[in-house]
Amino acid sequence: MSKCDIALTSEYYPEFRLKYYENSSAYINMSVENSLKNLNTDYLDLLLIHHPDPLMNAEQTGTALDILWEGSGLSE
Repeated sequence: MSKCDIALTSEYYPEFRLKYYENSSAYINMSVENSLKNLNTDYLDLLLIHHPDPLMNAEQTGTALDILWEGSGLSE
């Protein structure tokens, strides 16, 4: 299990100067890739959007999640 959408300030992400909610497809994909690498696995049982941003582009976020689901091989 992993979660995404809060861009935290940390030494690992010096480009993030303040904490904010990020629901873009690029950020979701980056979060998933980092989780897979950090967990030393090639799949996630569960991915949570930690705190949906009321200003998010729901279509873009949904499309990113659809693509991840379809790529998982579980959508069939």
